[in-house]
Amino acid sequence: MGLNIDNATEGAPPVSPLEAIKNTYFNAFNLSGCISRSEYFYFILWAYLPMFVAILLADEGQNIWVGVSPFIVYFMGLNFLFTIPASVRRLHDIGKSGWWLVMSVFGVGFLVLLWWWSRPGIDPKINKFSGQHSQPKNPDNEKPGSWTE
Repeated sequence: MGLNIDNATEGAPPVSPLEAIKNTYFNAFNLSGCISRSEYFYFILWAYLPMFVAILLADEGQNIWVGVSPFIVYFMGLNFLFTIPASVRRLHDIGKSGWWLVMSVFGVGFLVLLWWWSRPGIDPKINKFSGQHSQPKNPDNEKPGSWTE
């Protein structure tokens, strides 16, 4: 029984939660290509669930990091670094440049990014970031950029 979140997307195909985590770690330094909504949000859930559990378990008025294992702190810091390329690839799936991620510095900008990340991907044939878009054909069978006299 799998969750099918991306049933209406035309961008990157949806993946299972374990595939999403594996793909994000293996593509940690890849800023090109696309990532589906399911792959992105499964990884975000995996990366930030320990922080939410630490907040829920903390007593009121207590520092949430007191008594938290250093492993969880390192885990979250490392996953933050993996979140950046995944966020860039998610923006690519909806046809936006990865430079839009700079907007997350501003509060309102993060809300705009959250809206974009939740949108379905666009058709890979017209998405310039997917690597699958079709090039216009040259009617004269010339090399692109060549001079004709």
